[in-house]
Amino acid sequence: MKITIENMKMLVPTHPPTPKGESCPRIPLIPRKEIRPQAFAYALCLIGLFFIVGTTEITAQDVHLSQFFHNNLNLNPANTGDFDGDFRLTGNYRNQWREISVPYVTTMGSFEKKFFYFTHEIDAGILLINDQFSGFNLSTNKILLSGAYSRLFGSNLLRIGVQSGIVYKRTDFNNQTFPNQWLYEQGEFVQAISNMEDNLGTNALYPDVNLGLSWGRQFSPALTTKIGFAINHLNKPKDGFHENEERLPWRYVAHAGLNWSSGKIHLEPKILYMTTTKTTDFIAGSKVGFNFSKKHKTQLYAGAFLRTAFTNHDAIIGLLGMQYNQFNVGLSYDYNISGLSDNTSNKSSFEIAVIYTGENSVPEKLSIPCERY
Repeated sequence: MKITIENMKMLVPTHPPTPKGESCPRIPLIPRKEIRPQAFAYALCLIGLFFIVGTTEITAQDVHLSQFFHNNLNLNPANTGDFDGDFRLTGNYRNQWREISVPYVTTMGSFEKKFFYFTHEIDAGILLINDQFSGFNLSTNKILLSGAYSRLFGSNLLRIGVQSGIVYKRTDFNNQTFPNQWLYEQGEFVQAISNMEDNLGTNALYPDVNLGLSWGRQFSPALTTKIGFAINHLNKPKDGFHENEERLPWRYVAHAGLNWSSGKIHLEPKILYMTTTKTTDFIAGSKVGFNFSKKHKTQLYAGAFLRTAFTNHDAIIGLLGMQYNQFNVGLSYDYNISGLSDNTSNKSSFEIAVIYTGENSVPEKLSIPCERY
């Protein structure tokens, strides 16, 4: 935040001259909870713009990450800018189900930046997603913009975020087969036979809208907690390449986590719950980190998580990673324990996350030159 003579009076209270021989006092900045009403107008305008972008119909194939906590924008729009720093770059790569046939490959990149208006914080970000399934020649690309606004109520930090953007899907039916192309006499599909699908397109383009809320609280210097909730596909877009496709229902996302630190040990239990219609995904587990150097922010961490749908356990997720200064790299592997485990030798997917967080340039305290007598 740029400090000028004009806004200095707004940031620091006045104080009497300091006698000679005494040091000047360090004056803290006004806490963020002292917010002017005008800030709400800016926040509402920003959120309104994102809603305007996404008022038409859209759909997309939903992607998920085992390291769901390593991409703010993909998890919850309200998490945009929810980190200690000026900006953040995140890259994610996931390779799934290679052991069965052709794998699903998901590549994701995001950028987040904090913006300050006096003591107010309005955050923005962009999320890029490419999801490939070569088995159906299906490609899904998303470009989503996110905005979030936060405010302190006592010791409680509340955030609201909106995400909206464009989804582009493309497929090729030349290498796909349809039920009417099956010949019982030969016991195989014959692509030379017409698929009789006259209302199918090979491209789809539409916008998508997501909304999120989150709450956080620091109970002590060693313990903080965060809880979030998001609704995806708020505009209920159509999904698919057929003219009469049904609309996507809302997908609900709930997540929570604790951060506990004691000396060199750092513990982060986390849970994620997602549901839409009759489909459910639940992940629970914890990261455990060991701090080697506070000066260089060096930490090695490991974790274990369980993904389940309650009626059927899916996978055990192992996590290894390291943070050094502004860089954070996480590697995870899914060990499949579902009904498909016999066909996959218990192997499922590999995932990597790389995060760079810019240093925080906003001062928490200011030393103001004072008059002497």
